[in-house]
Amino acid sequence: MKSGSTPKSNVQASKLEKRNSSISSASTDDTQFTEMSNSEDEFQVVCGTLESMARRFLSLLDIPVTGESHQSTIVLLCRTMTMLQTCRYDNLDISSVLSMAAIHHNNLMNKMSKIRPAERMHIIIGQVYIAHCLVLDECCLLHHWHRHLFLGYCDIFSLNRAIERILKCMEYNLFVCPDIIAEGTRHIHNNPITNIISSPYITTQDI
Repeated sequence: MKSGSTPKSNVQASKLEKRNSSISSASTDDTQFTEMSNSEDEFQVVCGTLESMARRFLSLLDIPVTGESHQSTIVLLCRTMTMLQTCRYDNLDISSVLSMAAIHHNNLMNKMSKIRPAERMHIIIGQVYIAHCLVLDECCLLHHWHRHLFLGYCDIFSLNRAIERILKCMEYNLFVCPDIIAEGTRHIHNNPITNIISSPYITTQDI
């Protein structure tokens, strides 16, 4: 190594620290997010885009989310995407994450008995967390997800156990064909001509 050069691992650690520090001080409420936009019109466009992405994500689920929980799930998904945007992920990356999460959720629901709407809503977000750890090079730490998305629902220890239970119920098989992820990404991103670079074949052995 040349004198004065920075090891690659240190560079990656620095990037990850910056990404997580950006979310640690951010809030996902509308007031904070409005301040991040240049104008009210831009804020409305951003919110409309996220809501459309959330609705297209829900359309990929084999078992529809219905009733009052449908709108609540859309709101929670929009808060999730806002948090990820604050972490400097773009909408294409987020769409890829949601695509994998939708496939994982369909597989999980085939193995589970009937669950309460509020529980299912938070399971979906938990699977978005798992998917973002697999799809993206750098992930947002779990305690940030808890602070911004789960704080009123459970404590951090319960959230960690819930993630473990989801993985166990899925038998730790997180493999998804890249072509299927790409197809879902195009649907959620609403751009059929987008050149999607699919995620590699991933199993929990690679984590």
